[in-house]
Amino acid sequence: MEPSGLYDWKDSEIQNRIEKYGYRYEEFGVYQRKFLIRRSEYDDGAANINGKIIDLDWRATESRMRYLSPYNLVIAAFANPLSNPAFDKTFEQIMNDILMGKASVEDLSRAVLDLPKRSFS
Repeated sequence: MEPSGLYDWKDSEIQNRIEKYGYRYEEFGVYQRKFLIRRSEYDDGAANINGKIIDLDWRATESRMRYLSPYNLVIAAFANPLSNPAFDKTFEQIMNDILMGKASVEDLSRAVLDLPKRSFS
């Protein structure tokens, strides 16, 4: 997805963040459903809109997050094999490799099936 244009990020900055975290996003606000404002303005409750400082009505302001790169997400039940801190680094690496085309969902599936099963006794 394209950036909102509120921030002056260089492509290299976006790419560096993707390499470090696996994805890149931006946060901003929408005032009165038509004005884009920076996240800092949203947090402050005031924004520069058309050259004027405006006190934002919180009822007319929404917070938004836009992913600028592909990202992935796994939804799992509580107390599942993925809830294993020893697997966190491997899991993150596989998820990032999937985004970069270096791994597949099948690779993740195999790794999860190798994890110890949780018992409820």
